[in-house]
Amino acid sequence: MAGSIKERIIQAAQSDPFLSVEEIARQVGTTQQYVRTILSESGLSLTKMRRAYVKKMERQLGLKEDEQVQLPQRGRLEVRQIEAPQLAELLGVDNDSPLFQASQFMRLGQAPGEVQGFAQLVTFLPLTILPEYTHLIELLPPEVKPPIRTRQWAVVVSPPEALRDAWGLDKNDVLFRLGTIWGSDDGPVAVEFHWVPAEGCALTWSEQKKGLSLEEIRPPVLG
Repeated sequence: MAGSIKERIIQAAQSDPFLSVEEIARQVGTTQQYVRTILSESGLSLTKMRRAYVKKMERQLGLKEDEQVQLPQRGRLEVRQIEAPQLAELLGVDNDSPLFQASQFMRLGQAPGEVQGFAQLVTFLPLTILPEYTHLIELLPPEVKPPIRTRQWAVVVSPPEALRDAWGLDKNDVLFRLGTIWGSDDGPVAVEFHWVPAEGCALTWSEQKKGLSLEEIRPPVLG
């Protein structure tokens, strides 16, 4: 990476605002304190840039608060072909390319804090129906190298009518929507969305999975 250390810090922060100060320092080859100093002097805030990134991503995906969501029957996996130009562009394929969407009401997160939610996985790859699986990402073709999380973001949204009815929510209730871009060495391969009622749920960092996770808030056990 060419340029001065200052230029490289700014470039790293602007290209990927989800990098931590520690990661930027390690990538550039300097101290965390110097990274903080340069960001402050340059008027850059990682928190503000992350918020801007999330808004940009939501616009790019064409997601709206009043979006209509088609739901499968409870407990059933539904796989269908869809047309979604914004998602196709994000996945690096032609805008008119057919995409495959798997969706299901299922347990999300990790034990013991799993929550009941609604999951959607969209990919240009053919999906494999398995007799047993835990996560929708497992439905990618077996010859595909296991993907990794390359981007994640979370927003609080009003529930689409279908989900509001399915969960018996009030019009004032809100949902967490967690988005994940799964990628391989060749680029993005899938986009996944998790929808969960916000009440009684928390957005946490899973060290085990190296990513964001939605988990049930459990009251402390007293005595």
